[in-house]
Amino acid sequence: MKALASTAQVEALNAGGIDIGIMRPHAVHPALEMSHLTTEALLLAIPGDEAEHWPAAPTLASLHGKPFIMYSPYDARPFN
Repeated sequence: MKALASTAQVEALNAGGIDIGIMRPHAVHPALEMSHLTTEALLLAIPGDEAEHWPAAPTLASLHGKPFIMYSPYDARPFN
């Protein structure tokens, strides 16, 4: 079975197409129950030769003016 994005999982749950979904926190239909399973960290990966130009504890503000690769605005909307 194809993996479904969060919105598609909620639609499939509401339609009875699937019995359970695993997704990141998502606004759900009141008839659905959600239980927290785990938490995951987001990491910033930079080339080793660039490390000296970054703070030891980077923040989102550290990305200002620097080129970086981001999640897809279509496939991973919550992170974009």
